[in-house]
Amino acid sequence: METSRRPEPAKVGSGQPAASPRMARPRSPLGLWQTLRPRAIGKHRRAPIRLALRQAGREIGPGWSGAMAEDGAPDVAVNLAVALLHDESVATRRGDLTMSLLALHALDGHAPAATVLAHGLAMLSHSHRRAARLFQFSDVWSDLASRPTCGP
Repeated sequence: METSRRPEPAKVGSGQPAASPRMARPRSPLGLWQTLRPRAIGKHRRAPIRLALRQAGREIGPGWSGAMAEDGAPDVAVNLAVALLHDESVATRRGDLTMSLLALHALDGHAPAATVLAHGLAMLSHSHRRAARLFQFSDVWSDLASRPTCGP
């Protein structure tokens, strides 16, 4: 009798889409950036995101430790995200990790993080089955960046 096994998650950078069953985990804290509005990501949801980022961060490689550090982290995270958006698809495990980190910085008031996250959502919306919803989320994150309280 053969038992069904869950497939092992693909390695970061494998090009495997985040929506693939090999990557996505329902209700994963790393998917909240594309499923919830900023105001719905309260402090109770941020701790699991941080934990998941720390656990998975080793997969990212060079630059990730700087993005997770306290000093200068938002700017390093923005640079990683810009490189990701330029070189890869945001619909990957690496995209989920990077955009989740940006979401945390945006929620802490870093306007460039909110702006780049909004751009990532807009890019993802072009080829996604939930395009309209993702584009709305892009607008909400963009609005967050323009608030007077958002910024370094």
